[in-house]
Formats: sequence, structure tokens, C-alpha cells
Amino acid sequence: MNTDRFIIKFNAAGEYQQTMDAIAAEVLLRIYVNDDFLTELSCTPQDLRELVIGYLYVNGWANSQEQQGVPFDIYKMEDGVYTAKLNISLNREARGLTQIGAACQDGETDKRAVYVMSCMDALLHASKAFEETGCIHAAGLFRMYGEDETAEAVGQPEAVMKPQFLGEDISRYYALYKAVGSAVIAGADLSKFYLCTTGRLPVGYMERVIRTGIPCVISRSAPTDAALSLAEKYGVLVYGFANGKRVNLYPTLTGCAVLAGGMATRIGGVDKSRLTYQGKTFLSQIQGQLPVTMPQYLSYNRNPEDIRQYCERAVIVPDGIGQIGPLGGLEALLRRAGNDGCVRLLLVACDMPLYNRSITETLLQEADDHTDITVFRTGDGRVQTLCGMYRISCLPVIEQMIEEKCYKLQALLDRVRTRYLQTNPYQLSDEWFRNVNTPEDYPCEK
Repeated sequence: MNTDRFIIKFNAAGEYQQTMDAIAAEVLLRIYVNDDFLTELSCTPQDLRELVIGYLYVNGWANSQEQQGVPFDIYKMEDGVYTAKLNISLNREARGLTQIGAACQDGETDKRAVYVMSCMDALLHASKAFEETGCIHAAGLFRMYGEDETAEAVGQPEAVMKPQFLGEDISRYYALYKAVGSAVIAGADLSKFYLCTTGRLPVGYMERVIRTGIPCVISRSAPTDAALSLAEKYGVLVYGFANGKRVNLYPTLTGCAVLAGGMATRIGGVDKSRLTYQGKTFLSQIQGQLPVTMPQYLSYNRNPEDIRQYCERAVIVPDGIGQIGPLGGLEALLRRAGNDGCVRLLLVACDMPLYNRSITETLLQEADDHTDITVFRTGDGRVQTLCGMYRISCLPVIEQMIEEKCYKLQALLDRVRTRYLQTNPYQLSDEWFRNVNTPEDYPCEK
């Protein structure tokens, strides 16, 4: 990957040293598919087979199933020029971007962040090329935190950890292609890996990460705003400025939360989340209408063991400040979800057993960067404050309201950028928003 070259080193005092230094090697790789010229890449001469496979896969022109085991040859044509010739059926239209599954469901926010720092240290330790040349990017694929032995890796020296798949190249994109190509050849499930890169995260890089299905990207540098907007749209967790001592988390995920922390005094103090309708608990009914790919939370102030069997996947979050109503549950949920990488939460009260998936789909469709809260107004004119999309940007306002002892959710809606959706244009039944606050509110079994 490197060549030795004679150089002269100067310093500010005018002193100099004549020495040999490592220089990154660069070659041309020309790719032909079915005898047709496809592209030419300027790259380092190592792992060219992985580069070709990763290039085709990451850009969406071929699926991993098609690429595994496809024989092709790489010829060295002349000094600095290589040719790869494949016979493979390419997608006529590049594979589109799709929603990524949740990258954080374990509830160990702090340990995950330490693991992320360890991944970056391990990548730099595994990649000597940058240290030697100052010209090589590295990309490494590490097991998603919570998988296999990752918990034991937290806080371990970087020499103990190693990327399962490593790519190195003068281009950060080609380093990505090589790492992904290695994983594709091995038949690895990319949705179970974090990507660690020494390069920046512009929108073009983020688009390629999304095509792979990798749920989390960790950079030694920084993302752009366009890259974060794309990550937010497709559900990729993003870390930046990672090293062994610090890391920045950029909230991009959309989570969903069920609010079940109230005392239910009007219905005798029962746990409304465990009431049943059509053979299922209210909580199970609602969770069945929420996407399984999103991080899930439950606001709950009773004994967690009482509810765990009904919500195996959700992170249980008690109120940080008690006796202030739904605002206390919302504050705790937003704070916890933000630390997990969520930029917004789809909030549903636990006493809505008729809640329908169409409400979820509408809220996800209408969410945007310019609105703090999106809620519905039903045909009777009532604002459904406990069924809506709440961004983490509401937290400072909530904190101020708590300091003022102002606990009404409608007051929060009045202080932030709130969008009100009418149910009728979206063909949403007002009955789906019914709350069970008293025994008389209980829906009839059908």
C-alpha cells in the first residue's frame, strides 16, 4: 500500500533532514461489467476484489446475494493500471434508500457511548496506513452494541478490540466499499454492525451508508447538516468527533413512547395499561400499532416487574419529577430518548385501546424539522395532546414551565412551534382517539 520516497524535512529554524518516507500508493482500477466499461477508480492497490464488490453493492447496482461467489478476474495491465471484468446482472435502477432498523434498544446509553469510543480507538490501532502516510482513510465494521461479546469490549484497550471487517484507501468512500465488500463476501448481516470511519460525513457518504442497511455510523470528524437530515429521515444513529476519550451523539432517530405513568384516580387507581380489550391489554393493543423498527419507551411509575411481561422491548422510564401530571412523564421520556439518539418521540397515552396504525403513519409522514409538536384536533374541536409527535427541542421549554410550576400540556403547545392536524382530511376516525378515563368510557367489545 505504501512506497518509500526520498524527501527533505524542514523546520521553522531552517534546519532540514534528508530521509526516506512512506508515501501512499495510488493506482487506476477500471471496472467492466459484461464487457461494458462501467467506471474508473483511483485507489490503493490492496483489496481490489473487495472494492469492486463493495462499490457495486453500496451504490445499489447489485444485491449481496448476486455478488457472493461471483467469479471475476482482476488483471494488471501496466504500471499503475488494473482491470476488473465481471459477468453479472446489474439493477437497471439503483437500489433505493429504505428505512433502517433501530440501533438502540438495550437501554445502556452510557455504555454504548463508551463502546463507540472504543471502536474508534480500535480502528485507528488496526489501521497503520494513515499513521505511516498521513494519506489513508480507514473504515471498520464492528458488531452492534448488545450483540455477542460487545458488552465485554466496553472500556477495553483498543488492542483487544478489532474491526470484524476493515477497509483502507486514499478515498473515504473506497475505504467504505472495501469494508462492506469484505462483509458481503463473508455473507455478514450488515444490519448488525456499526460503521466506524476516519472521514467526514457529507450527505453523499450518508446516502451510501443508508443503502447498506447499517444502522449506526461513527466518525472521527463531523457530519454536515444535510447528512444529519438524511440520517433523520431514514433512521441512522450518528456519532461524530469520536476518539478514546469523547464522542458527540447527534440525535437523528424517531422513537415511540406510551405514557402510562398516571394515577388513574377517575377509574379507581387501576393500572390502565393492563386493562384489556378484545383479549389484549391496552398497552399491547397500542404497541401493536407502532413500528417495531423504532426505539420504544414506556413512561411508568409503578413496579417495573408488573409490566415487563407486556412490553419486552420497551425501555421503562419513571418520572423524574413526580406529581405534576403528563408533563413529568413527557420530560423524562424526551430526556432519556434524546440521550439514546432520538430527535423526536411519537407519544400515545396508554388509555387509547382503539388507537390505529393509520395515526402512526400520518404522524411519521407529517413530521418535519420546522415543527416542535404535531398533534391532532378531532371533529369535536378537542386537541389530542396525548397523541402526537414531540421533538427533543421542547425540553428547554418544559424545564422552564416546571420551574414556573406550570404543568398543563396545552401551555407547552402554546409556547412552541405546534402544528394542528384535522382528522377528517387524513380519513382518521375520531373514535380511535377515545380515552378511557372512567368506567363509562370503556369501549364496547365487538
